Amino acid sequence: MRLGRALLAGAAAAVLATTPAWAATPRSTGLHEPISVPSVLSSNGKRVWLANTGSSSVLELSAYSGRELLNVKGSKFKFDNSDAITQYGNDVWVSNEASDTVTEFAATTGTLRHVLHGPTFHFAIPTQLVAVDRHVYVLDAAGDKITVIVERNGRLARYLEGPRFHLDHAVAIVRAGQDLWAVSADGTLTELSGATGGVLRVVVGPTAHLVHPVAATTNGADLLVADAGTGTVTVLSAATGRYLGSISTGAVPLRRATSIAATDGTIWVASTASPAFVVGLRARGGTTVHVFRHRFTFPAVFADARHVWVVDRIQSRVTELAPTTGSVLRTLVN
Repeated sequence: MRLGRALLAGAAAAVLATTPAWAATPRSTGLHEPISVPSVLSSNGKRVWLANTGSSSVLELSAYSGRELLNVKGSKFKFDNSDAITQYGNDVWVSNEASDTVTEFAATTGTLRHVLHGPTFHFAIPTQLVAVDRHVYVLDAAGDKITVIVERNGRLARYLEGPRFHLDHAVAIVRAGQDLWAVSADGTLTELSGATGGVLRVVVGPTAHLVHPVAATTNGADLLVADAGTGTVTVLSAATGRYLGSISTGAVPLRRATSIAATDGTIWVASTASPAFVVGLRARGGTTVHVFRHRFTFPAVFADARHVWVVDRIQSRVTELAPTTGSVLRTLVN
């Protein structure tokens, strides 16, 4: 589900007006740009890049302290309802839903490299992107086409579309080593070469034990798929797509999951459905680590090798959780 910027901003004001202060939670004091309707987050373990949709900017933060390191903003960047961020080499790439653009800028200085748009790229609401093997792969909202960009110069490499790619309303693209997986809404998994975009393997829904995937991530060895059809997190080999098992819980309705992240032996799943929730599950055994039922309003979960964050668009907050316990470590809020 997508909400307009004005609606989100209005809802955020209403929520913050009635939400009590979290006095026990450490808060960031190093922010100069207000966090406003944050949408997506990406981290390399040291630096965090946050799409600050309310101010059409991208904030670079310290992953250790939450301190603001860089504020990248201005009309030339075309940040408008950004839906995905990834860092690759020395640059950061951002897909922008409302402006149908993909923006590349220098990670350390914020210098604009490229804004990709127009008939050459033919973006149709770019929603997800993955950088792998010197290429950037951009998934359109319709889920039937992936645009491949040469990372070095921002030029179009090719389009991936048509029956042989088995992209049927794809909901996610996930990097797996030097290749990537496209996860379609009908449960089909397509493994693509990161170097060429060629099809390496197709795993159909029944074989993968998938009915209606909604989000996917990887913990390195495994591909983890939140499946609304089965109400589970389905675990598959990231190398082969082989089905390894399913994780379920009675703590929350996983059928309503909207995002998923994994780190340090724990899988984190969030739902923006009402009532929203965030839950942590052990990757081995599926034991519940922690459940948040009322703390977040419109959450999405993100992780790197050491950190877990919950980005809440409506509350205009970013919350860092302890990966293995779910304890709240820090809240970034103005």
